[in-house]
Amino acid sequence: MLIRGEDGGEVELLWTADDSRSDIRVVARVYYAGFTGETQVWVARGEWAEFSNQLVELERTRSGEAVLNAMSPGELQLRLFTTDRLGHVAVEGFVGRRGASKECRLTFSHVAFDPTALPGLVHVVVNDLSSHRKSSAVE
Repeated sequence: MLIRGEDGGEVELLWTADDSRSDIRVVARVYYAGFTGETQVWVARGEWAEFSNQLVELERTRSGEAVLNAMSPGELQLRLFTTDRLGHVAVEGFVGRRGASKECRLTFSHVAFDPTALPGLVHVVVNDLSSHRKSSAVE
């Protein structure tokens, strides 16, 4: 899943799931204003399902938000949300890595993207998990 912002920012998610694990492995990459960050995290399947449901509702009503968090705090948060009553949308959040005594994080705010991309995004997130690994472009 690749979200291309109207201002050149990009957020990409690749994920892997198999039937032997209940969790989903996610690689998240962010490029924004010359900064690049990447992290590999685990997302609980229930968290992914809730994100999927929120995303469906966001697309249907063009209001509200859909939030995805990694199992480990401080490593990934993505928030897709409407920015006004007209249904314009944006993504914000952070990617990071944590160690025993160190932390590094790239935080980004309000990367607006074309709202007509939401149906394709919903399709990828909701329907393609069963294919085990997906990457799709949303522009």
